[in-house]
Amino acid sequence: MCATCTTFTICTSCKKKKKIQNLIFLGIDAYFLEANTCKPCLIKCATCESSEGNCLSCNTHVTRFTVADLCDCDFGYYDHLN
Repeated sequence: MCATCTTFTICTSCKKKKKIQNLIFLGIDAYFLEANTCKPCLIKCATCESSEGNCLSCNTHVTRFTVADLCDCDFGYYDHLN
């Protein structure tokens, strides 16, 4: 998901894509740039850099908040590992 590119296969920046289902906003699919390719961030990240789990900001639509540069679960929620 290139936002800008120099050729069809070489990305220079990546897009963010709104995730909507049944007219309900579910958050944003964010991407980061690696080796001229856009790769998806983990769902917990609203933005990420350098790797999928290096969150710069948290996706608050999936019950997350930022603690010491980490996206942690809100009280009463937990990560589903499967």
